[in-house]
Amino acid sequence: MEKAYLHKKIVGPLKGLSLQHRIPLLICLLLFIVVGLFIAISYFSISKIEGAAATQRVQSLTVQAGLMFSESIDDFVRSAAEAASSEPVRRYFDDGSPQKSREATEVLNRYAGNDAFEYCMLLNNQFGLLLCSNKNSRALTESDTMHLPKFDKGNFKAGYIYKTGDSLYYSVIAPVKINNTVKGYVARCRQIKITSKMLAQFSALAGKGVTLLVGNANGSVWTNLSRSVPYRLPVTAKKAGAVYEYRNEAKTKITGSYEAIPGTPWLVVIEVPASMAFAGSGLFLKWMLIIGAFLIIISLFIAWYMGRNLTRPLNELILAVTTVGMGDKSKPVPVHRTDEVGTLAQSFNSMLQNLETARQATEEQIRAVEHANGELRRLSAHLSTVRENERVNIARELHDQLGQLLTAFKMDVFLLKKKLAGYENPLVAERLLSMESSLDDGVKFVRKLSSELRAGPLEDLGLITALQWYSDNFSQRYSIPVKVNAEPSFVELPLELSLGMFRIFQECLTNVARHARATRIDVLVKEKEKILAMIIADDGKGFDSQAVEKPQTLGLLGMKERAVMMGAELHIFSSPRKGCRVEVQLKLQKDTSTPS
Repeated sequence: MEKAYLHKKIVGPLKGLSLQHRIPLLICLLLFIVVGLFIAISYFSISKIEGAAATQRVQSLTVQAGLMFSESIDDFVRSAAEAASSEPVRRYFDDGSPQKSREATEVLNRYAGNDAFEYCMLLNNQFGLLLCSNKNSRALTESDTMHLPKFDKGNFKAGYIYKTGDSLYYSVIAPVKINNTVKGYVARCRQIKITSKMLAQFSALAGKGVTLLVGNANGSVWTNLSRSVPYRLPVTAKKAGAVYEYRNEAKTKITGSYEAIPGTPWLVVIEVPASMAFAGSGLFLKWMLIIGAFLIIISLFIAWYMGRNLTRPLNELILAVTTVGMGDKSKPVPVHRTDEVGTLAQSFNSMLQNLETARQATEEQIRAVEHANGELRRLSAHLSTVRENERVNIARELHDQLGQLLTAFKMDVFLLKKKLAGYENPLVAERLLSMESSLDDGVKFVRKLSSELRAGPLEDLGLITALQWYSDNFSQRYSIPVKVNAEPSFVELPLELSLGMFRIFQECLTNVARHARATRIDVLVKEKEKILAMIIADDGKGFDSQAVEKPQTLGLLGMKERAVMMGAELHIFSSPRKGCRVEVQLKLQKDTSTPS
């Protein structure tokens, strides 16, 4: 069932196409499947390789970005330690005089740098603000001491990223030790701001389209190194160093990874759009589709050209076969090729020649058979005429000779009976009466036989009266009612036509009496548009009307042959248990009149 369904779905629509269109379509379909499978397998293989490469690249970029930030912070921490170990700062904690304060402030100013986004502070051992570089306001620095890394709560080199106004900062500290005792701290703060140098380094490292985010591990602040951004790690980011995937608010598929920056409470995140990660496979798919479409178009053209060269001689063969089917066998198929199609054309031409020879022989045989049939039909017509003439002669002889003898014999019996009227022997009188009765029956039989041989009153009173006369005699003899309906009350026909119609009618009623077991017979004679129709129908047991063609149904075949000799058409309609209907249609000649 499934196989038949697939065959119907795949092959069914191709049945209505010609071979010239079917060959390119099948080749195109096959090539489309092969190219499609190749592209699909290649694309998925490259996508898999590219996906693995993208995953490794994102992980590598995350690690490198973390190391880059860690190295930058290490440099920043070393400079803070240098400031903490300087003599002016150490002397400040021994003697906090104004002179020592100025010297320590100069050190802080030197380590604050020339950039506007860096500053330096000196804190006591309770992280209280003592001094700060002159280019920074005390109010700003005092508000930022809460974000300093605490040595007693962790081993971080840098503190949390924090936001002051529209700027983001982070800080590092270095202890000021005197005699191995921590007297205070030097804190350096830097504004997070990406420079053109860093941007160039990151673009060269990661490429365009890669997003770099840095934020606190607790998720309080995230930045893209230019400004703070709203962000939180997706739920799929379950482990540092692992690759995760998710869709952002714009429904774009994102591939990313995060790492903890050593010595800081920070996380660095690298995210790449999946379209960028798989750009190579997308470009490969695009070119493969273009090349595949180009190959399919070229193959379709080649297949069309091949199909055209193949189907052109086939079309010539089809035209030749159609011409032969219409009766024109004079044009052989031109042979232009030496392949199988050319061999087929040669075979067709040979077959055409053989058919022409066979046709001529068959026509000769048909003419001979038709001539023989015509001779047989003329012989049959002659025999029928002879038979009818013999019937008339026999009827005349019976009526004249035998009728006269019986009449004379009856007169002799009458005279003998009259002379022996007084004879007293009753046996003689009884014999005379019996002879007289037998003579009357004989005369009647001669008259009846003579009338039947001569088709009753056909010659004198016409076809309709003869049919009615025979129907009455038939009904009396077989007790089967016969009803004759004739729309013209009188039909004037030549004697041979009237006699033929009468004999067919007579044969029909005889067959009904012998075989039909009918209880009723209806006869209709009508004339319309110069066609005289006679219909005889019974309600008998019927038969298979195809049996008319069988040799043993000679009566029916005789009726059909008689109709042919008359130039009439005879049709027989019958089926078992549904009776039989015989229709005879005779085309009237122009000089044949049908009085009303």
